[in-house]
Amino acid sequence: MDNTTGFILEGGGPALLLLHDFGDAPEDMRPLAGMLRQRGFTVSAPALFDPDADWTRWLRTARLAFSALCNTHVCVSVCGFGAGMGMALLLAGEYAPEHLLLMPARARSMPFSIRFGLRALDRRARRSLFAVSARPCILVPTDADAVILRQARRLSRALGRCLLSAYIPEDLAQAVAWQLAPQGASDEASGASV
Repeated sequence: MDNTTGFILEGGGPALLLLHDFGDAPEDMRPLAGMLRQRGFTVSAPALFDPDADWTRWLRTARLAFSALCNTHVCVSVCGFGAGMGMALLLAGEYAPEHLLLMPARARSMPFSIRFGLRALDRRARRSLFAVSARPCILVPTDADAVILRQARRLSRALGRCLLSAYIPEDLAQAVAWQLAPQGASDEASGASV
């Protein structure tokens, strides 16, 4: 699959930056992006993991995509899949997005993602991450194996103030939209009383 170009789907509402995993391409994010667009989100999925580049260029690409969304939207959130979680953690430490969603994609990329993101975040950056942005959330599929669950719990403990939540894989777009909704709106959508 072509990993050299990204895309933006305009939805008119809050913006979401989707960061894909190693070995994936922005096009792998298109089905989820399309469902989120139908729910009113503007979704950007840049091409990150070019094999001819190093992690500093990958991070620069993610920063540029985040900045572009900030230029046109007041509310910008970040969602990282697999190795994209490391990029999402770095962006969140620098820019404090409205929401931070971390989604383990494969057991093999989890340890790298955790090390990559958390090593780059010193204590001061972690404090700024939690002082400004909404509570980070790790979304784990209900059919995740034991390795993914163990790594997700480890990441949750490392981050400290973090929500660990499960979703049904067929309802991924609904789970992401629910996490990104303002608190009152998500309570109404779930039927919970405030």
